[in-house]
Amino acid sequence: MVASTAWSVFQIPLGICLFLFMLEQIRCRPWSSALPDHSSQPAVDQEQEERHKLPDFIQSWETYKNYTSRHRTFTGHADRQATIDILQSRVPASRVQEDDDPDQTTIFTDRYRLEIDQRGILGHGASGYVYPGILSHLRLNEAQDVAVKVSHHPHVLWEAQLMDLIHGDHLLHYVETVTIPQPEDDRAANGLVYAMVMPRMQGTLHSWAARSPSGEEPEQRTRSAMLQMWEGLVQLHAQGFAHRDVKLANMVYRWNETGDMHILLSDLDRATPAREVGGSAGTLGYLSQEILLDQKHDPMSSDVFAMAMSFLGLVSSKMSADRDFRMLVWKSVVDAATQSRVEATLLELFGSSLSARQAGLLAKALCEQEGEDAGSWMRRITAREFLADNKYGFLCSLVIPK
Repeated sequence: MVASTAWSVFQIPLGICLFLFMLEQIRCRPWSSALPDHSSQPAVDQEQEERHKLPDFIQSWETYKNYTSRHRTFTGHADRQATIDILQSRVPASRVQEDDDPDQTTIFTDRYRLEIDQRGILGHGASGYVYPGILSHLRLNEAQDVAVKVSHHPHVLWEAQLMDLIHGDHLLHYVETVTIPQPEDDRAANGLVYAMVMPRMQGTLHSWAARSPSGEEPEQRTRSAMLQMWEGLVQLHAQGFAHRDVKLANMVYRWNETGDMHILLSDLDRATPAREVGGSAGTLGYLSQEILLDQKHDPMSSDVFAMAMSFLGLVSSKMSADRDFRMLVWKSVVDAATQSRVEATLLELFGSSLSARQAGLLAKALCEQEGEDAGSWMRRITAREFLADNKYGFLCSLVIPK
């Protein structure tokens, strides 16, 4: 009887613990309501629309079906939420000016006026929409074209904080952060949405590559873009951060005073200083083998894999224009697994566009080293090592298809 009573007493806290654990699991699931509502918006970049959609021809692969069933975002940063709470208390508030144009939002702070044009969407993703805007400084009597990322979530403040900490001539920076009153928006916490103001760019490398750029010296321009995208990753890694969502759609460009293309790595909302992570942040088609196998991994190494896949997007415009071909290349690389097989696979898929030496270097970025500690994930070539090999002649003989 005593034993029965003791067991009953033990069951009560055990049941409470199990209930709380299940509640926490439910709370941590990514709810669809947390994502932007695309139903009322015009179609934009297909890369963003189909972020985690599997193409029909690989639906039957157990590896990738398992990936989608267990996909979850790595939260990282134990102090991330605490930092966001602090940033929320510091972000400037704004007041909205009444406007007859329903697609125009004009806000004021003590220092500037910001006009946001909601007719033209520059891009969107899980964290929010990016609109064109004009920022006018009240005291300086000057205005500049800007891009404004608007989000229902304060996580955009974390991204701005990282952009303030991490510097480089190939890393995008932010100009301002601000809250915008939206009392009639059901999804706006406390009646506010968050905005991050950035310099206006010409577009993403994904859209540029898909258009098969032409010009006086398209090959030289493409080679320059190839080098600059790796330089951006080297600058990020050198400051101790991994990006975790490297792809052409997260690289933007602008034309400088001499008419040359300047590349900047953007979208740091998933960046982490951690050297070992779990989970599966990133975009299908750019995910490394260890992420798909749900292994603990070095996110910088996975960045290198994703950058090599992005690099191939400039080797052949078909990689950006034809999603099925891009997914076929990715599948083939993931399945090949070892450097020698990846090298042979790339030569088969890209033909004369790559030399054996070039395919060999890319293979070092796309999979772990062979011959040591079989069965474990070895170090890939680093972004700095890849860039060093690039500068010593990798691109000199690269054939850029017209």
